[in-house]
Amino acid sequence: MPPDAGDQVIMVVRNLRKSLVEYHDILWDIGYAKTWDEANVFLTNLYQARPPLEDFLVWRDLRVMDEVHWYG
Repeated sequence: MPPDAGDQVIMVVRNLRKSLVEYHDILWDIGYAKTWDEANVFLTNLYQARPPLEDFLVWRDLRVMDEVHWYG
Protein backbone atom coordinates (compact mmCIF):
# COMPACT_ATOMS: atom_id res chain seq x y z
CA MET A 1 0.00 0.00 0.00
CA PRO A 2 1.39 3.46 -0.84
CA PRO A 3 2.52 5.44 2.22
CA ASP A 4 -0.14 8.13 1.66
CA ALA A 5 -3.04 5.66 1.40
CA GLY A 6 -5.34 4.91 4.31
CA ASP A 7 -6.77 1.55 5.23
CA GLN A 8 -9.67 2.83 7.33
CA VAL A 9 -12.58 5.21 7.00
CA ILE A 10 -13.71 7.72 9.59
CA MET A 11 -17.36 8.64 9.31
CA VAL A 12 -18.80 11.55 11.26
CA VAL A 13 -22.51 11.19 11.95
CA ARG A 14 -24.27 14.23 13.39
CA ASN A 15 -27.45 12.49 14.46
CA LEU A 16 -27.67 8.69 14.44
CA ARG A 17 -31.46 8.68 14.56
CA LYS A 18 -31.76 10.73 11.38
CA SER A 19 -28.91 8.80 9.75
CA LEU A 20 -30.63 5.46 10.37
CA VAL A 21 -33.87 6.76 8.84
CA GLU A 22 -32.01 7.99 5.75
CA TYR A 23 -30.02 4.75 5.55
CA HIS A 24 -33.26 2.77 5.61
CA ASP A 25 -34.79 5.03 2.95
CA ILE A 26 -31.86 4.34 0.63
CA LEU A 27 -32.01 0.60 1.29
CA TRP A 28 -35.74 0.67 0.55
CA ASP A 29 -35.09 2.60 -2.69
CA ILE A 30 -32.71 -0.12 -3.90
CA GLY A 31 -34.92 -3.00 -2.80
CA TYR A 32 -32.71 -3.92 0.18
CA ALA A 33 -30.06 -5.11 -2.30
CA LYS A 34 -27.11 -7.08 -0.95
CA THR A 35 -24.71 -6.60 -3.88
CA TRP A 36 -23.74 -3.79 -6.23
CA ASP A 37 -25.26 -5.65 -9.17
CA GLU A 38 -28.62 -5.95 -7.39
CA ALA A 39 -28.51 -2.31 -6.26
CA ASN A 40 -27.49 -1.04 -9.69
CA VAL A 41 -30.81 -2.24 -11.11
CA PHE A 42 -32.68 0.12 -8.76
CA LEU A 43 -30.43 3.20 -8.81
CA THR A 44 -33.01 5.24 -10.69
CA ASN A 45 -35.37 4.74 -7.73
CA LEU A 46 -33.14 6.71 -5.35
CA TYR A 47 -34.98 9.65 -3.75
CA GLN A 48 -38.08 9.18 -5.91
CA ALA A 49 -40.50 8.33 -3.08
CA ARG A 50 -40.60 7.92 0.69
CA PRO A 51 -41.09 4.42 2.05
CA PRO A 52 -44.14 3.69 4.17
CA LEU A 53 -43.55 4.34 7.87
CA GLU A 54 -44.51 0.74 8.65
CA ASP A 55 -41.60 -0.55 6.52
CA PHE A 56 -39.16 1.59 8.50
CA LEU A 57 -40.59 0.49 11.85
CA VAL A 58 -40.30 -3.20 10.98
CA TRP A 59 -36.72 -2.74 9.70
CA ARG A 60 -35.80 -0.64 12.73
CA ASP A 61 -37.07 -3.21 15.20
CA LEU A 62 -35.14 -5.99 13.46
CA ARG A 63 -31.88 -4.13 12.84
CA VAL A 64 -31.40 -1.13 15.10
CA MET A 65 -29.16 -2.73 17.72
CA ASP A 66 -26.87 -4.22 15.04
CA GLU A 67 -26.71 -0.90 13.22
CA VAL A 68 -25.87 1.01 16.41
CA HIS A 69 -23.15 -1.53 17.21
CA TRP A 70 -21.67 -1.18 13.70
CA TYR A 71 -21.71 2.64 13.95
CA GLY A 72 -19.86 2.38 17.27
